[in-house]
Amino acid sequence: MSVKRVLFILIFATNVGLLQAQTPADSSCRQTDHKWRISGLGESIARFYPHNQANFSIPRFAVTAEFKPSDRWTINGEIEFTTENREEPYSLELNVDYKVCPALQIRAGHLPVHVGLFNSDDCPTTHFTTADPEGETAILPSGWTEAGAGILGEFGKNKAFFRYAAMAILPLFEPKHRAAPGYAARLNWHGVPDLCLGGSLYFQPKMADGDTNSTPTSKTYWSLDAVYNGKIIITRACAIGEHTGKSRLQSRAFGGETGLKLMEITGNKKLIGLTPFVRYDYYQTPENEEDERDTRIPTSLATAGVNLSPLPWLLVKADYSARFHHSCTKKCGHEVAIALVLTGDFWKK
Repeated sequence: MSVKRVLFILIFATNVGLLQAQTPADSSCRQTDHKWRISGLGESIARFYPHNQANFSIPRFAVTAEFKPSDRWTINGEIEFTTENREEPYSLELNVDYKVCPALQIRAGHLPVHVGLFNSDDCPTTHFTTADPEGETAILPSGWTEAGAGILGEFGKNKAFFRYAAMAILPLFEPKHRAAPGYAARLNWHGVPDLCLGGSLYFQPKMADGDTNSTPTSKTYWSLDAVYNGKIIITRACAIGEHTGKSRLQSRAFGGETGLKLMEITGNKKLIGLTPFVRYDYYQTPENEEDERDTRIPTSLATAGVNLSPLPWLLVKADYSARFHHSCTKKCGHEVAIALVLTGDFWKK
């Protein structure tokens, strides 16, 4: 039996479980409000190209489990199967949290690395497009997880309220010396209702560069992002940069999207969950464009579409996207896509 058929069966099983649970989907794929929680996430996409070409894929299927044996301890586990944007067909995540106080929580195990807006909450319900944000995934690992340990928490109040996370993890790139972990950190500001401003950083001090006689090279990623989820509008934006050693900005990306909540605008309750949107992505990697054979040239992607959530656990996405390479004088490609996202709880207590 092929992997796609297996994943299709698993998504169908997720659908049945969600029909039974009827649990409202949260804005985040992760919760810790219950002693026990087992949840599922399934996503499928159909893409249609010019000249009557089309394909169907199941980008991901995930099962997440959370157990809180006490108010201070939390055990988190996740297994995710994927067919797109990742080197491995599946990923495993298992970590343990110990809450000292709201300002300090210790986490160890296989950790999510919250660098970039998409990686801060790797869930298809937190972006409008059928595909993952292309500018971010062109530079950063999609669904980034690594083994390591770190701290996280929240502090302040009112307009000086922050959430943070910092960790030491196994290096993303093969280290030249064994004692060369990577370091990641994220800081979010929540001082204004419905608004979150965030920044994140990844730094690996020593990275192999293929030359055993050369000096070890460092790698740095940074991101700045903003999310506004108001009464009638949702806006998200993220900028990312990459540096190798002391070089100038080697790769960069910017993406932003805006959606309108039609029910809130019109007052028509029949339009509940209907959100038209537009999105723009720009990315360039690498910066050096002298080699015309390198297809990784500056690229823009414009997308327009609609999201519909007819049921609390169901999200339907449809969009049209047009791609422009900056070496072209006209549109270089376009597609229409429809995605189905199922997310919710199997069981919680």
